[in-house]
Amino acid sequence: MKTILLIFFNIFFITLISCSQENKNAAQINIASEYDEWMNEMSGVYEGNIDVSFADGSCTTFGRICIDLLNDNPSVSIDGVLIPDFKLTKNNIKNNTWYIYSLIDINYDENSNSCIARFADEYGMNDGEDFNYIWHKTGDAEMAKTEIEKLKSDNKIFSQYWEKFIIAFMNNNFKEITSNVSFPIVDSCTKEVINNEFELENKLRNVLSWQTTEDMEKNSDQLRIVDHYAKIFGGKYYFQRNSSIFWDIIDGEVKLMNFHCGFG
Repeated sequence: MKTILLIFFNIFFITLISCSQENKNAAQINIASEYDEWMNEMSGVYEGNIDVSFADGSCTTFGRICIDLLNDNPSVSIDGVLIPDFKLTKNNIKNNTWYIYSLIDINYDENSNSCIARFADEYGMNDGEDFNYIWHKTGDAEMAKTEIEKLKSDNKIFSQYWEKFIIAFMNNNFKEITSNVSFPIVDSCTKEVINNEFELENKLRNVLSWQTTEDMEKNSDQLRIVDHYAKIFGGKYYFQRNSSIFWDIIDGEVKLMNFHCGFG
């Protein structure tokens, strides 16, 4: 009789533990499924208004936003700029670092399949109240992934170029930097026309005068990326010193495109 009771209780507890584990696994699967579902729905390409911030002010422009939450390394880009640090919760992306964009967070609206982006009123243009913009989805997750991968590739190309640029500055020899340039270049501020490599080298020395190598490395945070400027100055990568230098990546190569004074 004792043996039968022991066998019964063993079977009972094994069944109880097994059911408990199955329920736990089912709950985890449901949570993971729900989490994956909103990440899949939120991923995509969006278009809408964005606020771009600079040292001397800000502007509102129409931009393109890519959200890819389906990879091991989720990525978000705003108008060609990868957001370096953000926190994910359901239907929400919180920006942890302000770079060029005073973005606070992005909220996904399942009903309209769009996003509401909240930007801080940095310059008191809205009496201190946040700006809310609706971003409408115009492309799927695969399109967002493709565009973000291209951005990462371009940034890597430019990073390698920038290392060469600092070495050229150190050696006071810009020949390698000036070789891949289409002349003439017209300074969009002074209207100065730069016709050849010799004139370009002199222009670069003038723009970077009073700078030391330490200054160049320390001030690399002034190296910015803004797609908005590609439309105006011909290049989205720019560095601000005595005037701004603009570059773009064309056919996988960095090209110096323009100069503009008093810009930051």
